[in-house]
Amino acid sequence: MPLLSNFLYLSAFWISSYTGFNELGLQFIVIAGFFFMLGWMAIRVDYCKRFIQHYGALAIFRLILSQISIYSILSGIIYFIAYFIASLI
Repeated sequence: MPLLSNFLYLSAFWISSYTGFNELGLQFIVIAGFFFMLGWMAIRVDYCKRFIQHYGALAIFRLILSQISIYSILSGIIYFIAYFIASLI
C-alpha cells in the first residue's frame, strides 16, 4: 500500500502545483485534497476499519470530510506557492 499512497500523494502534489502555476481554478485545491485523503486512507485501512466498527458506517463521511479539509490546507499552500512562482516569471 505504500506505493499506492505515494502515487496518490504525488498526484495531489502535481495537481496542486500544476494548476497553481497555470492559474487554473481554485476548485483544484479541494480535488487535490481529495487525492491526499485517498493516499492517507490507503495507508490507514486498518484504522478506517476500526473507526467504522466503533462509530458506525455513517461516521466515515465525517472522517472523509475532515481529512479533505485538512489536506485542502496543504494543497492550498502548494497551489499558492506555485501561483506566486508563476507570477514572478
